[in-house]
Amino acid sequence: MKILKVKIKKKRTLEECRFEYPKRWDNKKIQVLAYEDHPENLGDVVEECLCITDDETGAWLLEQPEATEISEVEANAVGRKWRSAIARITDEEKVIGILKKLLLNSETRIALKKCLTKKEIDSLDEAKNEAGIERKEEFNIKQFI
Repeated sequence: MKILKVKIKKKRTLEECRFEYPKRWDNKKIQVLAYEDHPENLGDVVEECLCITDDETGAWLLEQPEATEISEVEANAVGRKWRSAIARITDEEKVIGILKKLLLNSETRIALKKCLTKKEIDSLDEAKNEAGIERKEEFNIKQFI
């Protein structure tokens, strides 16, 4: 199993982003796990993707100047940067109970107003219609190899 960072060409507009992979790219043999993404860069850009593939496919891909083999440690660092973990509430009632206690305390409310935006404070208030918190698993290359 090979872990690779591969440079890909992107043609990005405000509406879409098209990818151009190296020659002989085979989606059936190469699994892309994460993309570097800078949506503010419009036009023709070169960014990287993190992928895994079998040794044979990896060997010919490494002959291409766009491909670099990386370690598991590097893959986890890149994957965590490009696919960051997000918090997810697993016991909503418990969290809401704690937040209610915190928000009932006037000192806490004053402190929160100093460090949070109104939108963030509203997301803690069940009476408001702001979106809550969700957490995805942290990227780990072992999930894929």
